Amino acid sequence: MRSILLGIGILSVVLVSCRKEKAAWESNWTLPLVNDTLDLKNLVTDSILGVNGSGFYQLEINRNIFDVQLADYIEIPDTTVSQQYAISGSLNVTAGTSFVNNNKDHNFDLQGAQMKKVRISTGSIKVSVESPIETKTIFTVKLPKAKKNGQAISQTFHAPPGTNENPSVVSNTIDLAGYELDLTGSTGGGFNLLQSQMIIQTDPDGDAVSVNNTDTSKFIIEMKGIRLDYGRGYFGNLVIEDTTDLYVDFLNKITAGNLNLPATSIAFIISNGIKVAGKATLNTLSNTNEITGNTVALSHPQLGLPFTIEQATGTWDAFFASIRTLLFTSSNSNVEQFIENLGAKQKINFKVELNPQGNTSAGWDEFFPNSKLQVLMKAQMPLSAALTNLTIQDTFAINLANDTEKTHIVSGKIKLGVSNAFPLQGEVRMFLLNEANQVVETILGSSEIMSSVYGTAPVSGELQKANSTVYFYLNQQTLNQMDQIKKIVVRVVLNTPNPTTQTSDFVTIPEGAYVGLKVNTSFQLENRL
Repeated sequence: MRSILLGIGILSVVLVSCRKEKAAWESNWTLPLVNDTLDLKNLVTDSILGVNGSGFYQLEINRNIFDVQLADYIEIPDTTVSQQYAISGSLNVTAGTSFVNNNKDHNFDLQGAQMKKVRISTGSIKVSVESPIETKTIFTVKLPKAKKNGQAISQTFHAPPGTNENPSVVSNTIDLAGYELDLTGSTGGGFNLLQSQMIIQTDPDGDAVSVNNTDTSKFIIEMKGIRLDYGRGYFGNLVIEDTTDLYVDFLNKITAGNLNLPATSIAFIISNGIKVAGKATLNTLSNTNEITGNTVALSHPQLGLPFTIEQATGTWDAFFASIRTLLFTSSNSNVEQFIENLGAKQKINFKVELNPQGNTSAGWDEFFPNSKLQVLMKAQMPLSAALTNLTIQDTFAINLANDTEKTHIVSGKIKLGVSNAFPLQGEVRMFLLNEANQVVETILGSSEIMSSVYGTAPVSGELQKANSTVYFYLNQQTLNQMDQIKKIVVRVVLNTPNPTTQTSDFVTIPEGAYVGLKVNTSFQLENRL
C-alpha cells in the first residue's frame, strides 16, 4: 500500500511554466508499483511457525512471563567493616616482635536470609590498614574462610611510621570473582559471619618501640558490587508478586467480525531451578479488546488457589529444575472465548512464595549459577479458524496535491492482481481522511480477493490457488480533493467461505501458502504548459 501511495505521489508532480500562454493536452500513463510474493514468514513475526504432521501450519507460542535468579534477591550489600586493636597498658616491643594477633567475626545483614556459604561472580574488596606506631610495622590481614582454588585471602602490608594524630595508611584492592565465602564464622556453626584475623609485628630490621593503650591499630574492609552465583543456607520466607502486561499490537488492527477457533489449550509452566520448596498462585489472567472495550478473564478451577512447587534436585554437574504445569483447555476453562476476544492487552497477576513453612531444610537451601525461577506461557495451536467478517484496518499518513491549474491527474485506477493460496477471502476498501479524521471519500474495490478454495485443482506438487483482479477507481472529484487528504485507512474484511454452503467454515493453512501481488496504476494526465 505504501508503494501504491508513492506511485500516486510521483504521478502528481507539478510541471510549472512561466509562459503567459498556456497549452493543454491529455496523456495516458501506466506505472507498475509492486510485483511480490508474501508468505507467513513475511507476515508473522511474533510467534514461531511450525508444521504439524498433516502438513498444515500451527502457531507455537512461547512467552517468558517471569524470569529471575535468586541472586537478584539475595545479595551482600556494599559493606564496610573494620577491626581495631589497642593493648592494655604499655609495652616495649623489640624489633620483629608480633604484638597483636586478633580474630573477629563480622556480621552481614542479608534481610532475613541466613547464608552459610556463597560464591561470588563479580565484586571487589578493598583492604586498608592504619598504623599509629612510630616505626615501620608489618600488618598481615587474613580472611581464612574466603578462598579461591583452596587459597585463603592473606594480605601483607608494610606500613611506614605513624602517629595517633596522623596514622600511616596502606591499602590494596582484590577482585573477588570466583571466591567462595564460608559464612559460618570462627565457630563453624553460625551464619552471615565472615571471619578475619589481624597480625601486627614490628620491623625486624628496625628499632624497639614503646606501644601503649592509646595506640589503636586498625584495618578496614570495603566490599563493593558483590553478586553471587551460588548460595547455601536458609533463604528466608521470600514472597515475589508481580503483574505482567503483554501487548499484541496487531490485534488492535482487527476492528470487527468474529473469529471461531477449534479446541485449543494454553499451558502455564512454573519452572523452579532453586533447591527450595515453595508455592505459587496464578491469581488472574485477562485480555482486553481495546476496540470493543470487552475484557475476558480466563477461568479455571486452580486460579486464585496456591499450589505446591517442588524444589530442584541435583548438584552442580547434574542439576534438574522441578516443573509444575497448569493446563487450560476447552473442557476446564473458557480458553476459546479468551482467545477469540482478540484482546491486544494481556494482564497476568501471579505470586510465588519460597519457604512458606520456614526453615524446613535446616539451612540447606541452595541455588546454582543457572538456577532460575520462571513462569512460561506456551500454546500450540493449528492455524485453523472460521472467520466471519473479521475486519483488519490500518492507517497511513499521506501528503499529496493535485493542482488543477498545473499538470494534474484527471482520472485513474489502481489495478491489484492477486494469486492467493490462502483459504481466506477478502473485501478491500479505502477511506480517505482529512486533517480532522473525517471521511472525505470511500473507495471500494471492484471485487473481492477470492479464497484459494475457489481455485482450480492444483497441479501435482503445487498448492491450490485462486486468481483475482481488483480495481480501485479514482474519479476527478476524488482527485480534486487530494490536497485535503492527510490519511488513508485501508480496511480488509476477511471470511473463510465454504464453496458449497457459502458460509464461513473452519480452514487450515497449508505449508508454503502464499499470496502473489501485482499492482500497477493507470492515470490520465492533463498536461499544462
